[in-house]
Amino acid sequence: MPIGCLYLFYYSLFMEIQVVRMGRKLLLAGAFLWLFPVVGHGGTLHPPGSTLTLGNVSHNQSLLASVQNPAAGAAALEKKGGQYRFGILSSIGFGYEFGDVDNLLDELDDLSDLLDDASTLQEVEDIKERFDEALVDMSRDGYLKVQGGVHVPLMPIVMTHSLWQGSITFDASYQGQARLGVLDDPIAWDEVRGEAVTNTSLYLKGAVIRQISLGYSRQVWENHFGTLYAGARLKHYEGDFSKNVIALMDADDDVADVFEDEFDANQRTSSALGVDAGVLWVAHLYRLGATVNNLNSPSLSYPAIGTGCDSLSGSAQDNCNTAAYFSNRINLREKYEMEPQLQVEGTLYHPNRQWVVSASLDANPVYDAVGDEVQWFTLSTAYLSESWVIPGYRFGYRKNLTGSELSYVTTGFTLFRTFNLDIAYGLDRIEVDDDEYPRSIMVNLGFDLTF
Repeated sequence: MPIGCLYLFYYSLFMEIQVVRMGRKLLLAGAFLWLFPVVGHGGTLHPPGSTLTLGNVSHNQSLLASVQNPAAGAAALEKKGGQYRFGILSSIGFGYEFGDVDNLLDELDDLSDLLDDASTLQEVEDIKERFDEALVDMSRDGYLKVQGGVHVPLMPIVMTHSLWQGSITFDASYQGQARLGVLDDPIAWDEVRGEAVTNTSLYLKGAVIRQISLGYSRQVWENHFGTLYAGARLKHYEGDFSKNVIALMDADDDVADVFEDEFDANQRTSSALGVDAGVLWVAHLYRLGATVNNLNSPSLSYPAIGTGCDSLSGSAQDNCNTAAYFSNRINLREKYEMEPQLQVEGTLYHPNRQWVVSASLDANPVYDAVGDEVQWFTLSTAYLSESWVIPGYRFGYRKNLTGSELSYVTTGFTLFRTFNLDIAYGLDRIEVDDDEYPRSIMVNLGFDLTF
């Protein structure tokens, strides 16, 4: 095995050990999202499979990497004859992301307890001194986001053959994403009731999206330098979106428990159709491609909040009134619009076709399902093993160029040409329970077959 492969192997093991060593608390914060039956083609949520390391680049080593660009499936015909590929469980993935505020959940829990216990003006003044400025920071920079999902077993299915002069792709997957944010409000003393008051609230948003897609790609031009492929993909989205605003003083549980219990309350289901298109230039030692996702700007709707409060009762009415209070700061009738996004990619092969350097870039920013702006850049190198015995290795770097602006080192390997494990380890740190952790980590594993 080449020395470079050994280096990548030990580097991969080191990165995976760091994830295992993280405390349970961070992982449990988002573990419930494993229950959601992540979409890869939109590019704005959790990157599936080995694309977590490689980025949105097209090659035949990984099944999911061969379907990111709608034009990529037909490129398998360069091997003559045909190719049939399907996933066993192509990708199951999980990720979390904290905003740039230390001990966010603990600080909110402390504030909630102090507000409940405050019985004098001096106690409230002490709370204000500690939290008034901190709440502004929490509202601006503090959040917890978790995401996860899975491809439907056997998906995607890629059938490439000269008989139909191209490639047909079927895919079905689910995604889940949830976000807890903070809406700050001044803390005050109510002389009449003799207690502390504030409308500081937890802002919860969640989305579960099913995507089914059908794509076709084929060769459209060829010369002695290479071959041009083009493809298109039709997608059907069905989303269950939830949204709620819960006053911190009305929360009976710890903030983490409120997040888990309430993120899927007040749901609305909607559906939409999306269209992607892509081109891919394939030469012997390089590939260049471009994809436009969601050409038609499909949209899915959140449930309305802060309206019709008089017709509600109990906690639902309280949450509705709280949302109405913040109507000048949040959208009460929100839609998730999947705006068109151009993604460009490039891959450079070593003459032996086993070592490869790849890069991908989202040319414009878009918003994810919970309203955070994303625009990914990735750079990676990989050893593409054609052996069932020698593993394939990869490592790289990815960065969100907007929004959180988080950076990651990434690594992964492929065993027996079937099993994939990839990890993205955030370079920014945050303090949780007085210990330091990465602000974000993403993990994928999957199985697929080629014959």
